[in-house]
Amino acid sequence: MVREYGSIFKFLLNRPGIMITDPKDIATVMRSEGKYPFRPNLEIFDVYYKRGSEWWKLRDPIQKLLLKPKELSQYLPMMNPVADDFVQILTKDTEFMKSQTTEEACMAYFAESAGTAFFNKRLGFLDNVQSEETKDMQKATLDLFEVLFSTAVGGSNAFRFYRSKDYRKFEWAANYLYKMFKKYVTEAKEILDTKRESGNLDSEEPSMLRTILKDLTVDDAALILDRLYTAAIDSSAAGLQIMLYTLAKHPDKQETLREEITSVLGKDDKDVTQEHLDKMPYLKACLKEVYRSRGLVPLGPSRVLPENVVLGGYRVPAKTLFVPERWLRQNKWDENGQGGRTSKGHQDNNWAVLPFGMGKRGCPGRRLFEHELYLIVAKLLQKTTVGLADDSWDTEFEASLFWKPSKPLKFTFTPDVEKRSS
Repeated sequence: MVREYGSIFKFLLNRPGIMITDPKDIATVMRSEGKYPFRPNLEIFDVYYKRGSEWWKLRDPIQKLLLKPKELSQYLPMMNPVADDFVQILTKDTEFMKSQTTEEACMAYFAESAGTAFFNKRLGFLDNVQSEETKDMQKATLDLFEVLFSTAVGGSNAFRFYRSKDYRKFEWAANYLYKMFKKYVTEAKEILDTKRESGNLDSEEPSMLRTILKDLTVDDAALILDRLYTAAIDSSAAGLQIMLYTLAKHPDKQETLREEITSVLGKDDKDVTQEHLDKMPYLKACLKEVYRSRGLVPLGPSRVLPENVVLGGYRVPAKTLFVPERWLRQNKWDENGQGGRTSKGHQDNNWAVLPFGMGKRGCPGRRLFEHELYLIVAKLLQKTTVGLADDSWDTEFEASLFWKPSKPLKFTFTPDVEKRSS
């Protein structure tokens, strides 16, 4: 599309819009998004949930908390056991994997890890026999994203005017997830209140919920944690699958990463700390390369801007839809249409790789997801080599709200001791 249409062109997807691929233009759009950014390709979210200043009042406390690495690192001790359990699930012949696809298992890992950070308790997503509640939460999450994708890429927009079939499906999923999160918040608050009244509350113990309840009611805390959960679980599961698939397809890079991990962690079981992660630049580089080369989202973050801007030399009026596509890399092309090396100016430009968006409508769960992914990848490669089953080797990825494999991926995890003896 870049070769055919250039770095800026109009398109029609539900409504007229402009697609841009030049990082300089992406920067202009993100810096012009206004005080309360409007994201039209997820409009059904805005119809159902609050928007504008009310939305920002809810989001602000959690954004301040989760976008600071030092704040987030205090939850690593709670997240490590979840990652340890998931390593066992993936690498052993467990009952759990007999009833779950790889995607479902990845969703369960991120749901359990996030729940542990939110509520200081395990929710049971990784239990061999899941409760009906956790099964229904997974189903509600999948239903919610199915409707989001459909309405974002040209499905019916009747939800703008009445409670259409898509809206009712979305509404059931969103209502159920909110009900569960209100239950978890209420239960966790009761525990905090009991400890406070008895004088047993440890003010030094990390508690995300205690922090956000300083600024929000129980209802609002449940709403923002619900939003954070639904925004993160499906995308995180897709990201982990893509990361493992890419490492399996590039064993030389996987070996370089393993050498870095074992040089920091050794071979013994231990908790991964922020100090450990700070010494793993190649791990972070691998994830960023996954963002760049394959991406997480086909559509990319979009914005309707409140003011006129100039992009690529064109004057673009306010209220126009923008979709910055990072997976359409800005390459140099020769006269025969052959791709060349990405120019260094673009290669080093942070605006070219924005899988979580940017600014006030950027994903507040970005660092939580990255820490969860770093943990599981570090613990897997510390002890095993990741490979692919024969029927998964050439799997294609399809566009949903996130890039997903066209069929369930099947990974192999060979313990290092077996690799050395073979």
